[in-house]
Amino acid sequence: MSALRVERDARPARTGRTAAPRRLRRRPKLSAAPEPRTGGRRWPFLLISAVLVVSLVVAVVSAQALVAQTSFRMRDLTKRTAELRHAYDDLRLQVAHLSAPARIAEEANSRGLVLPDPSTVQSVQVREPAGSTVPAPPPSGYAVKRLTGEGP
Repeated sequence: MSALRVERDARPARTGRTAAPRRLRRRPKLSAAPEPRTGGRRWPFLLISAVLVVSLVVAVVSAQALVAQTSFRMRDLTKRTAELRHAYDDLRLQVAHLSAPARIAEEANSRGLVLPDPSTVQSVQVREPAGSTVPAPPPSGYAVKRLTGEGP
């Protein structure tokens, strides 16, 4: 085989030049590969994998617990908001009923109050001086509107 190699190497190249003879290399002796160590390197990998998987499962379960807890809280808050809105509407209705002029007149009559004789009532007009810093009185019904939640 080595003789064939030398002859082939000694043939002229296609370019017309002759190639220099090459040295022959000897192959190393073949031997069986050592058996792989399976036990020693596998434990750290398995341990790290197990720790990683367990920590991810704990994180997902914790996140789901927080979501469920938030959902329950939102449901309770929604229910409480509906109850408070209903109570607010009832109170507005009560304020409107109690501030009705007919009811106030009836209550005044039952307590012995009477309307004055129109001839005895005197109206006084007070003019404000120019540049007065005294605020103007609120328009009538302002207190009722403030109690019912409506703007002035």
